[in-house]
Formats: sequence, structure tokens, C-alpha cells
Amino acid sequence: MSASIIIVGWSLIGKRVAEAVSAQPDMKVRGVVEDDGCLTGLIRARGHQILPASAVASLGQNSVVVQSAETAPPANGRIILAPHAPQDGSAPLFSALSTPDLFRRHDRLQAATANTLAFARLAAALRQCGTLRRWYSTVLMPARSAPIVDGLDPLETDIPEDLALARELAEAVPEISLARVAVPYTHSQLHLMKIDFEGGVARGGVLESLESSSRITVGHAKDGWRSTADLQEFCRNLGRPHGARPEVFIWHESIRVEGNSLFLMMDVEPESVPVPEMIDAIRLMTNPAITISAATAVTDSALQLGAPFKTFSLTKSCQN
Repeated sequence: MSASIIIVGWSLIGKRVAEAVSAQPDMKVRGVVEDDGCLTGLIRARGHQILPASAVASLGQNSVVVQSAETAPPANGRIILAPHAPQDGSAPLFSALSTPDLFRRHDRLQAATANTLAFARLAAALRQCGTLRRWYSTVLMPARSAPIVDGLDPLETDIPEDLALARELAEAVPEISLARVAVPYTHSQLHLMKIDFEGGVARGGVLESLESSSRITVGHAKDGWRSTADLQEFCRNLGRPHGARPEVFIWHESIRVEGNSLFLMMDVEPESVPVPEMIDAIRLMTNPAITISAATAVTDSALQLGAPFKTFSLTKSCQN
């Protein structure tokens, strides 16, 4: 039986989850709860039914609510909260480092933020190369307020997201330092990272581990991935809904090893990165028999994650 999904809120993440659910072989969108009249026409044009808010009060056994609106979630039933949806603290976070028991024991879960999910993917891949000791990351983020004229604008640290990130990754990465800088930059978030291992690490092993993950893409600037604009345009050309880029992207040229330290540059698209993990969570909550690896494999195949970046070269495509 297919899982029946109600999307509450046609937000940046909510609409991406709806598109991703529609691509899955074992899920369907029952409808969308949205009271903004400017959006309901767009939602219907996408083939989704508009549901009243009361719909979340009568959930079936195989139903899940994806709460992406900034309103209080329903009190009962299986609920997956988007990263920034409000909650009372009772919903545990999930990521690529979560254990199967988390999805079996809880009816209410919340996706970690895009940066935390990206870090968890990276940690899951890199711990194959050795024991992780500490991470340093400076994040270049789009300026949200007045235009920046005089250069870089440092942002606050020790915010709730950072504390949650540290808790989620604590077992894999004992020490994390995250700094933010607002820049004249659009759409995604660019991490400049230094990762320390307990012992030595080989660049070849790092590349092999990263390239084995369908949710981490390693690409060469010489193949056309010169900037984040190239990544975004490529995803639009693929016909992905909303130009979604759920994979995190790491430039091959940026990967450098010095002693026990690894340096790299990683790009994160915050509206799309949480989507695969949210689809995994739906599948794991509604199908107790499935393993995490099997659940993620179905998600990745349905969304064709990683494959386009691994098989296409922009430079060669333009030359043909």
C-alpha cells in the first residue's frame, strides 16, 4: 500500500517535498493544506488537491503529514517537520547518521537543517577514511538585509542551529566550529572546510568515499562546473522541478590533504538538500520492515540523485 502524504504549507521546502513524493513508487500526495489564495491555483496546476486544515485530524494508518508551514503542527499522527517548522522540542532531529530505531520509535520527527544534513552526509562518507577529530567551516551565505558595500559582513555564532548541529554530529565529529559570513551572493551556501582526522588520511581514499555517495557530487571546474550558477543552470536544464539540487557539490580541485587535515569547498542548496532525507523518513516510518540503506536506495533512484552530474560534462555537452 502506498504511503499517503499531506503537505501542510506550500513553502520552498514543502513544494519540493510534494514533487519528490510524486516521483516515488510507494508514495502519493493526498493533497496540500494551504490557505493562501495566491498559491492555490499554482498547487492545482501541479495536479494536487487543496485540502482543508481539518484533513490532518483524520489520518489513516499509512498516512504522514509533512509540516512545512509556520503554524503549529497537528497533535496526533505521523508527522515530519521541515527544518524550520515550529515545534515544542519533542520531535527528534534526523539525518544520514540516524539509526533505524529513531524512525520506529517516534511518530513525530524533524529534519535537521540543510547544513546539518550536508555535514552528516559528509561525516558518513569520511569516517570510512579514519576517525574524525574536528571540523572548521566558514559558510558564505546570501546577505538577507541591506546590500553589502564594504565587503564581508560577519554573522552571529552559537545560534540554535549550531547547537543542534553539534548534538547531531557529536558521535561522528567531537568538535565543530562553524562561522558565517554574509556576502553579495545568491541562492546557496558555500562552505570552506578544514577537517582534521586522528591519523593520516589519503586524498585517493577521500575521493573514493565521497564519490561512492549518490548525495555527494564531486565535479571538476574544467568540466564546466566553474561556479554555483553553472550548477543551478544545469539542474534547470535537466528539467528538475524548481531547478532542485538535493545533492551537495564538492569541487574536485578544492580537495587537498596536508598531514592529518583535509581541505575542501562544498556547496549546499538549503531548499533542496533536506528533501531526500525527508522522503527516507516517510518510507522508514510507514514501512517498518525496510532498512535504511534500502530506503535511501529507492529515494535516490526515484530522484536520480548523483547520476546526471556523474555522467554529464558541461564542456563536452556544449562542444557536441
